Amino acid sequence: MWIVLLDNSGSMGEPFLATISEQTRKLREVDSDIKLAAAKEVFIEEISELGNDVSIVIFGFTSEAHKIFDGTAGQRAKIQIALDSLVANNGTDIAAAIKAATKYLESSVTGNLPRVVLISDGKSNRLEAKSAARECLKAGMGIHFILIDPSEEGKKFLREVVGSVGGTSFIVTSRTQFRESAKSARIQYQQDQARAESFIEMADEQATAVMTAAESREHVEFTVGYPGRIRSNYLYSIRVWIHLESMKKEIDNMLKELEKSLGEKPCTSQSESNARVASN
Repeated sequence: MWIVLLDNSGSMGEPFLATISEQTRKLREVDSDIKLAAAKEVFIEEISELGNDVSIVIFGFTSEAHKIFDGTAGQRAKIQIALDSLVANNGTDIAAAIKAATKYLESSVTGNLPRVVLISDGKSNRLEAKSAARECLKAGMGIHFILIDPSEEGKKFLREVVGSVGGTSFIVTSRTQFRESAKSARIQYQQDQARAESFIEMADEQATAVMTAAESREHVEFTVGYPGRIRSNYLYSIRVWIHLESMKKEIDNMLKELEKSLGEKPCTSQSESNARVASN
């Protein structure tokens, strides 16, 4: 599962800083030079490589987070419509976005490996975001941070928030770098997912082998012979056998031979072991 947190604050409607410097050399600005437009374009490209069944959840966020898509990677037309609905405006609250992702995961059931992909310039309250990131980690989600046009504030966010929870990150200053970082995030996710599926398959095989071995083993039983009636001031003995299920007939014959020694109205009880008992 990819949970994408896409910053659509006012600063995301600006060009990459590298593009601004290029404009001084009279190069034409195009839509893909705008940070939010580039994020939308690159994201659509990368989810096409994820696999149609991978769960995708997208939150757009400014000072608040709003879920704009909840489905699978194969629903690219709907994802495009959802992304097109995002317009750059307002401020940035990354803590609110991370909390929304954590709340979503806690209320959902998924068999996919969850991963948060945070796309932002990092200009947000670090103390609140650090607390939210820790809760996200407790919920079992790692954070991959794509830091756009890093300022000193953004770099501090990367170190103090994402770094504190063992998250991964890329710093991008152009659309080309954006594409490379998104591709790297996608490949890393696919590798992690493949490892997780391999571990699950191995665990299933081991569980099946244990169950098969257990089913092929004979049950261990307890058989007890004891008097059904006793007299005052008399001592009586009981006989206890621990044996495999296949020896039941042999034990029954032994009990018949010992009836006289068990007193009046000899009785027997049998039970299977409720704990594993090793046998050779």
